[in-house]
Amino acid sequence: MFEEVAAALRGIDLVDTVVRATRILGGTGFEDPRIANLVRDTFVAIADRMTSALTAKHPAANAFEIELLVSALIGGVVVVYKNWVERVGLTDSEQSRRVWSELFETHLHMVRDGYLAATAPTD
Repeated sequence: MFEEVAAALRGIDLVDTVVRATRILGGTGFEDPRIANLVRDTFVAIADRMTSALTAKHPAANAFEIELLVSALIGGVVVVYKNWVERVGLTDSEQSRRVWSELFETHLHMVRDGYLAATAPTD
């Protein structure tokens, strides 16, 4: 199911979505509490819909584990957004999309492979 959710998130043009939504509200990112709350609320709603869809699609799966997986992935997208805006501003460019992709793939790697593997010191 991890790959299913990851593919769904990769398939959404999140850069365009967050840039447009933030600009419509007149903000520039998480420093505006209205934007921060809207982004969180939007992603919570997305997580709820994804959890319901996965639970319906995989009725034999553990519903708690589905909710944990989706919540971890969606919550991480909020962190990706916040760090992305801090690094590149609210811009939609080839370079900003590369930064988004790097942050997003790091997030997926950490959720998929675990935080201990991602932060283990290298000798």
